[in-house]
Amino acid sequence: MKVIHKFLLMTLILLLVSLGTISATDNVTDVSQTSDASVTQDIVENTIADDYTSADTNVQTNTQASQNKTIVKNEITKETKDVKQASPIFTVTEELFNQFFVSGEYNPSDILNQEEYSTTDLVRDGDTLNLKGTFFNKRFTVDKNITLTSLDKDAELFNCTIIVKGNETKNGYGHGSTIANLKINSTRDYTPGIIVYDANNLTIINNTILAGGLHSYGIEANTNHSLIKNNDVYTFDGNDDNRVHTAIVLSDSWYNVIYNNTVRSDDANGIYLSTYPGVDIHSGIGGGNQYNNVTANYVIGYNSAWSYTIQMMGNHNIAAENTVTGGFRGISSDGVNNTIINNDIDAWSEGIEATRNAIIKDNYVHVTNASDGIVVSGVNATVKNNRIETLNGYGINIKEGNVTITSNEIVSYNSTGIYSKGEYERIIIDNNDINSKEDGILFIKQSRTKCNDHISVTRNSIITEADYAINFYNNTKYTRPAHVYNITVKDSNTLSSARGTGLTNCYLPPAGETVISYDDTNQIITITNKSTGMTIEAKNGTKVIAEIDSFDDLFDSEGISTDNVWQNATITLKGTFNNVNFRFNKKVHIIGDNCQINNGTIFLDEDAHGSTIDNVKIKNTKEDYNVYAIEVYYANNCIINNVTLENYATASSIGIFLYDNRGTTIKNSNIKTTGDYLNNAILTYESNMNTIENNKINLVQSNIPREYDAEIQFGPEIGTIVEVLHNHGILLLTSSNNKINKNNVTVTSQFNSYTAPSNEYKNSVVGIDMYFDCNDNNVTNNNIKVTSYGPYTYGMGVLGAQWGKPLRQLNATNNVFKNNNVSVTGGFYATGFIAGRNSYKTLVESNTFNVVANKNSTAHGDYGYGIVLENSTTSTIQKNKINVDAAAVYAIEAFNTPDNIILQNTIKANATYPYGVAAYMIDKNLISNNTITLRKVNYGDITTASHADAIWAGDDGIYFMSACKNSNITYNTINTNAAATVRLDDTSRTNRVTENSLVANTSFGDESVINQHDSNNVSNNFIYFVNVTVSPLTSYIGETVTINATVKSTTTDLKNLTATFTLGTNEIGNATITNGVARLTYTISTFYRPTTYQISVTVKGNNFQNTTGIAQATFVKVPEKTVTKVAKVLTPTGSTATLTANITTATGGKIGV
Repeated sequence: MKVIHKFLLMTLILLLVSLGTISATDNVTDVSQTSDASVTQDIVENTIADDYTSADTNVQTNTQASQNKTIVKNEITKETKDVKQASPIFTVTEELFNQFFVSGEYNPSDILNQEEYSTTDLVRDGDTLNLKGTFFNKRFTVDKNITLTSLDKDAELFNCTIIVKGNETKNGYGHGSTIANLKINSTRDYTPGIIVYDANNLTIINNTILAGGLHSYGIEANTNHSLIKNNDVYTFDGNDDNRVHTAIVLSDSWYNVIYNNTVRSDDANGIYLSTYPGVDIHSGIGGGNQYNNVTANYVIGYNSAWSYTIQMMGNHNIAAENTVTGGFRGISSDGVNNTIINNDIDAWSEGIEATRNAIIKDNYVHVTNASDGIVVSGVNATVKNNRIETLNGYGINIKEGNVTITSNEIVSYNSTGIYSKGEYERIIIDNNDINSKEDGILFIKQSRTKCNDHISVTRNSIITEADYAINFYNNTKYTRPAHVYNITVKDSNTLSSARGTGLTNCYLPPAGETVISYDDTNQIITITNKSTGMTIEAKNGTKVIAEIDSFDDLFDSEGISTDNVWQNATITLKGTFNNVNFRFNKKVHIIGDNCQINNGTIFLDEDAHGSTIDNVKIKNTKEDYNVYAIEVYYANNCIINNVTLENYATASSIGIFLYDNRGTTIKNSNIKTTGDYLNNAILTYESNMNTIENNKINLVQSNIPREYDAEIQFGPEIGTIVEVLHNHGILLLTSSNNKINKNNVTVTSQFNSYTAPSNEYKNSVVGIDMYFDCNDNNVTNNNIKVTSYGPYTYGMGVLGAQWGKPLRQLNATNNVFKNNNVSVTGGFYATGFIAGRNSYKTLVESNTFNVVANKNSTAHGDYGYGIVLENSTTSTIQKNKINVDAAAVYAIEAFNTPDNIILQNTIKANATYPYGVAAYMIDKNLISNNTITLRKVNYGDITTASHADAIWAGDDGIYFMSACKNSNITYNTINTNAAATVRLDDTSRTNRVTENSLVANTSFGDESVINQHDSNNVSNNFIYFVNVTVSPLTSYIGETVTINATVKSTTTDLKNLTATFTLGTNEIGNATITNGVARLTYTISTFYRPTTYQISVTVKGNNFQNTTGIAQATFVKVPEKTVTKVAKVLTPTGSTATLTANITTATGGKIGV
C-alpha cells in the first residue's frame, strides 16, 4: 500500500507541474496521461526477436563496436536514460502547430541547415506530441527526445517533412525519439517524408509515407542503432518530371534494423544502404554502412536500370527473409562480408548480386525473361543451399574467383545452369542439382590467352537437354608450351544429357584434353573362402603383389578396406563368407563367383563413386541381427547388378539402402525382405537420378500387431520420419529424378485371415511409395501385386508433406506413374494408388488397377479404392483402367483437392455401395470422357466404426459433397443400376454437368442427376453420344449437289435422329439417317457468290446428344465461252505496231467487270 501511495503522490506532483506548464501557454488543449499501447510497446522494447537480429538495451559507449562475425548478433543498442514517469502528451492540430514548432521559411534548396527549424520551449525531452487532423506544408522538427505520433492514427500530413536532428555528442537533440502512426503524402520538391541527420536510437514505426517530388525520399537517414519497422513507404513521379527517388535510404549508418516494411519505388531503389553521402543529409564521414539488418520486408522494384530493389553498399550487412519483386536487381551488395539469406526474389535483370566475402544462402530466386539468378562478382563468395529458377538467363553467373558454389538446386528452363566467361581461378562447384535446357555447367574463355582455371566439379547431379552436361570445350588458351589445365571433373558427378549418361558421354573437356578417370589402377584381387581357410591373390595387372597374402591385409577388424585395396580394384569373391562385412571407401568392382555371404553387408562409402557389385548372394536371417544386405553412402554412379538378397531383421530390414546417392543403378536382381517392424526391400534417402530396373522384389509383411506410429525412427543416418508406414517394396524418401521401371514387385503377408483395424492392429503395406520432397520421379511399366488380409493394403503412392505443412514449404512435384499393372487384394481396406497431402502435378496415366477387398474366399471385405487424391493439388488421372470389388467402392476419391484432371478413364465397380467418383470439397476439377460402369450388388455390409471416410458410403456414379465447386462433369458415360448417375449436395455449387451419357436404374439424362442447388448447371445430358462428320464440297454456282454427313452413335438405332443442314447462315433442309448417313440434295442458287461457305449439319433426337458437324463448301462460277476480236493493223515493216483485242462473252458481255 505504501508503494501505491507514493506512486499516487508522484503522479499528482507531475500533474500539477504539467498543468502549470500548460497554463503558461495560450490555447493548448487535450493534455492526457494515457498512451497508445500499440506504439509504446515497440518503442520501449525496440527489438526484433528472430534468427537474424537481436536487441541489447545495455549501454554501448563505443560507436565503433567490436565486429561480431555471427549473423544472429547484429544488435541495436539503446542508450540508458532516466525513467521519466507521467511525461505529458500534447495534442497538436494545424492551428496549434506554431506553439510547438518553429517552422521558418520554406527553402527547397536546403532543408536542414536552417537553424530556425526547431521545437519551441514548450516541448521537452520525454514529451509525446499527438498529431491530430490534417497538416499542410509544415516542417516538424524533432530536436529533443520525444515521441511524435498520432494516437488515433488520424493525422494526415500533406507536403510535410519530419526532420530529426542530432549532434556529435550523441545525447540530447533528437536521439532516442519515436516517429509513429503518421500518414505523410508529399508531391512537393525537396520534401522527403522523414529525414534524419546524425540522430541515433530512433524508432520509426507504423507510418505510411508517399513521396513524389524532386529530392523527396520516403525515409532518408544518417543514424545508428535505430529501428525502422512496419512502415509503408512508396516513392513515385508526382510531378511528371521523370524523377523518382529511393523509398528508404541510409548513409553512414550502423547497427540499424529495417524490419517488416512494405516498400515500393516506381523508378529508383527500394531500400538503399548508400556509400555516398545523402543528397540532403550531408554526412561528414560518408560511405560507411555496417552491421545493418534488412529483414522481413516486402519490397517492390521497377523494371529499369535505376531500380535496385534492395541495394546494400557497405560491410557486414544482412538481408534476410525479404520478399522482393521487380527491379533491375533483386538484392545487390557492394562491400565486404554481406549476407543474403532466406529471401524470396524475383527481378528484371539479376536476382542477387554477390560481392567480396558474401554469403548467399537458402534463398528462393525465381526470375523470368533473360534474368540471371545469382551473379557472383566478388572473390571469396559462397553460394549455398539456394533454389534458383530462371527462364532465359543463367542460374549462376560467375564473374570472380575463389568462389564456392555448393548444394544449390538450379532449374534453367531455356538456358544454362552455371556459367562463367573470363579468367577466374579456384572455383569449387560441388553437390548441386541442375536441370537445364542448355549445358548444365558452361565455362568459356575470355580471349585466346585468358581462360578459367583451377576448377573443381564434384558430386553434382545434372540433367540437361543439351549434348553435354558439363562443357569446358571453349575454355582454352593458346600458349607455348601448351597450357596444362587444372580442371577436375570427377566421376562423383551424376550426369545425363542428350548423348547419354556418365562422364564419358556428358563431359566435354577443354579442346585437346581427354576425360580422365582419376587415380584408377588395374589391381585384381581374388578372395577365396574354402573349408580349409581363406586364400588371397592380389595382382597389379599381371604382376602378383606378394605383400598382400591375408584377409587382414585387405580389411581391418570392422571390415573396412585398407590402403592395400586400390582405386578401381576388381575384387572377386569365391565361396561362402559367414559373419563378414565388406566396406569400401574407394571405387571397386566386386564380382561374385559362386559367392554366398551369410549375415554380412557390403558397404560402398564416401569416395566409392563408380563402383559395381555383380553376381553376389547375401542372406541375413540371424535372429536379433539387424543388418542391411547392401548399403551405399554418398557414393555416386554405382551399379548393383544380378545380386540375390534375402534379409530379415526384427527392427529394420532393408535389402538395398541408398543414402545421399546419385546415379546408381539397381538392376536384374532378386531381393526378398522380411521384418518384424520396418521392412523395405529397397530404400532410398536423399538419393537422386538413380535407376531401379528389371528387378524381382518380394516383400513379406509380418503379422505382429502394429499400432499407427505418428513417427518412425529409421536409424541414426535418417532419423525420425513422420507419417510413414512400416512396409514397402520400394520406398523413396526425399529422393528425386529416379526411374523405377519394369520391376516385378510382389508383396505377400503373414496375415492369413481377415483383420479389421483396431487400437492394436493398424498394420499396413505398400508396393511402391515415395514421401516428402520427392520430385520428377518416373514409376513405369512395373508389375505390382500386393496381397494381404491385414488392415491396410496399398499398391502405389506419393505423399508430399505431413499434415499441417503448406504446399510451398514442402511438396512432392511432377511425379509420373505410367503403364503399371497394379493388383491389390486386401481385407478391410485396399487401395490401388494414393496421392497424399501436397502431392503436386502428379501424373497417373495408362495404368491398370485391379483392387479387391476380401474377408475370405467367399465374402468381400469392406473398402476398395482405385485411386485416391487426398489433399493433393493439380493431379492428372487419365487413360487408366480401374476395376474395384468390395462392399464399399470408391473407384476414384477426391478429398479437398483442387485443379485436377480426371480424363478418359475406364471404371468398373461392383459393390453394395459403389461410387465411380466421390468428391469432398474439391475446386476446379475436370471430370471428362470417362466411362463409368457401376453394378450395385450385395457384397455385404461395411464396418464403419474402424474407418472414418469423410464421404459416407453410397452408390452414385459421381458424388459431390461438402462445398465442391467450379468443377466440370462433361462427356462422360455413366451406367449404373442405382438411382442416380450424378448427385450434387446442397453445399456443392457452381458446377456444370453437361453433355454426358447418363443411364441410371429408372432414369436417364438430366433426370438421372440429383442436383440440390440451383447454381449448378445440369443440362444437355442424354443416353447416346453422337458424332457427325460432314464431307467437304466444291461446286459450281447453279449446280445441284448432294451434301453427305456421316453419323455415328453409341447405338445402332438412329431412326429417331433428324439432321438439319445449314449453308452459311441459311437453313437449307432436313434429312433422316439411313445406314449411318444423312443426305440432302440441293441446288446452289445464284444468290451465293464464288467463295467459301461453312456447311453445318446438326443432329437431334430423343435420348441422343445434340451434335453439330461442320465442313467447307467452295463455290465457283460456271466457265463461260469468250469471243476475241483483234483490230486490223496497217503498219510498214520495221515500225512499231499497237495491237488491240476486244474480249467479250458469247453474248457480247464484258469480261472482268
